[in-house]
Amino acid sequence: MCEGLLAGGTTAGHVGLWKYSPLPGVIEPEDQWQTQTPSSVSGPVLEVAVCTVFCVVHFDTNLL
Repeated sequence: MCEGLLAGGTTAGHVGLWKYSPLPGVIEPEDQWQTQTPSSVSGPVLEVAVCTVFCVVHFDTNLL
């Protein structure tokens, strides 16, 4: 499963992914999320969907 995965996109086509990775001694919740490799798509990100079976994130840029 893809527990602990956070994804978001912007109208400029930038995609951000974060993975929940609690570290010993880290108290602040926002410090327990590790940035994953960023990427870009051609067009605004209009929808984000996560397939929990294969742990795939899909960003749709062409909704009609």
